[in-house]
Amino acid sequence: DEALWEEAETGLRHQSQITANYLGLMALGGAVAATGLVVESTPQAISVVAAAIVAPGFDPLAKIPMGLALRRWDVARAGLVSVAIGYLALTPSAALVFLVLSWTGVTTIEEFVGNSQVQELADPTLREVLLSACGAVAGMVMMLSYRRYLIPGALVALMIIEAAAMAGMALAAGEPALMYEGLERFGLDVLLIVAGGVLVVLLKQTIFHRRAPIV
Repeated sequence: DEALWEEAETGLRHQSQITANYLGLMALGGAVAATGLVVESTPQAISVVAAAIVAPGFDPLAKIPMGLALRRWDVARAGLVSVAIGYLALTPSAALVFLVLSWTGVTTIEEFVGNSQVQELADPTLREVLLSACGAVAGMVMMLSYRRYLIPGALVALMIIEAAAMAGMALAAGEPALMYEGLERFGLDVLLIVAGGVLVVLLKQTIFHRRAPIV
């Protein structure tokens, strides 16, 4: 059940190509995540899971460790560009949704800042970090073993969509300190994906593939 390097690269290229569909889904994922960071309990869980399913936020990030581990610098570079543009579509979308919810009286800045999920994102414990690390490694294994349909599970564990959305919402709310904490959590999850992804790719190269991808 091991995908060939060429198949994995083709799949990643398709999923993270900068198109209207990719950008639209990233923006919609940010909007869905924003609705979950101003509520609690079941509605929040629904929003978190839905955002992970809607936004194709893992695939462009997966290109970076794959490119680095296999010395495919063009793949890593394309991943960086897709990540930058994709999450730049997600973040302002989340900010806009928060502003709409605030202007219509559905939520307030205080409710957003005091939300339990926001606090967990801003100040993750070892449990949250380990959860994200497991999600990062699992996502790369899924990507390279014909289990792409399970990727939303990795995104739920990572919470990277919510961290990016939180940063945009905090900026819109005039909370720069909270925005920086959101960016720190986003950066942490990116680091876990890159480090865990490089490890997974190198192990698969050593154990199964033992060859460079065909150009």
